[in-house]
Amino acid sequence: MEEKATSMVPVEEKIKVINSNEKQRLARQKEILTDFTRQEAAVSQLKQDISNIDKAVEQFEEQQQHSSRESGISLSEADLQEYSRLKEIFNRQAAKENGRLDNLLRQKRTDEDSLSTFRSKIDEYRKQKARLEEEIVDLTARHDQTSARINHDLQDLASKKQQLNDIVSERLQQMAEEQEINEKLQKCVNELIDVNADRRESERELRLKETISSLKRLIPGVRGRVSDLCKPKQRKYETAMITVLGRNIDAVVVDTQKTASDCITYLREQRAGISTFIPLDSVIIKPISTSLRGMHKQMRLAIDTIDFDPSNERAMQYVCGNSVVCDDLDVAKYIRWDRGIDAKGKMKYKDLY
Repeated sequence: MEEKATSMVPVEEKIKVINSNEKQRLARQKEILTDFTRQEAAVSQLKQDISNIDKAVEQFEEQQQHSSRESGISLSEADLQEYSRLKEIFNRQAAKENGRLDNLLRQKRTDEDSLSTFRSKIDEYRKQKARLEEEIVDLTARHDQTSARINHDLQDLASKKQQLNDIVSERLQQMAEEQEINEKLQKCVNELIDVNADRRESERELRLKETISSLKRLIPGVRGRVSDLCKPKQRKYETAMITVLGRNIDAVVVDTQKTASDCITYLREQRAGISTFIPLDSVIIKPISTSLRGMHKQMRLAIDTIDFDPSNERAMQYVCGNSVVCDDLDVAKYIRWDRGIDAKGKMKYKDLY
């Protein structure tokens, strides 16, 4: 729309220039017409004056000739000279007036040519003005059509933007609802996995307990699982104890290597799975570093945090080794890095490696 309006500016400027030129030329034409009229009047007056003089001269000569014939008087030489002098003055004056008349006639012809040229140019400007006015009418109509189309397009664009915003809002709401549903679904899946894991763990635990009970009943010398043969001295050591026991938490403590072999044979025959056995008579125990005791008031040996039957001490020493339990991470760092003790530390609530 702005381009259309801009395109009309040169046309309007042309019309202004044409109108200005037309006014100037009309004013000039008026001046020429006034001058032409004045000169035409002067020419007519001069022609009339010359004609009157010619007539007066002719009349005077005729009267003189007539008087001379009637009176029989002949002009003297002095009269003829005076007559010649007056006639010469008259002829000079007449020639001067004729020259003036010729000048006025030439100026008249020049003004007539200029007037004709001005009239032609005025006609040309009027035609050009008419063409430009028609072009303005056409451009105005096209401008109105374009403006209407642009307004319609702008309204349509606003409508489409509103529709797009509605769609985006609806899609965002759907995505939020979908995310909420997915989160709920994931929560349900996780809960189901936990339930299944707990169920499987419970089933495994039940089968393991039944297997251990069968072993105790059928094979003398079976003491039980490590986790059943010890317990933390305080509740705050429960997490650390589970971490310390690690993969040996379900290991079965037996009195001898032969008992362990008999248990393995039974499990194989009954297809009751596999288990780890710790024979008290042959298990290899690394000596516990007694220097660790009392090194820090917030650190203690893992074996000192659990209660167990003294007859199972070798098994407890095997699974605990030199592991220590620290109250917090700073104590564990101090023991490992500041004191340079290469011991496996367990915090009350999480491992430290």
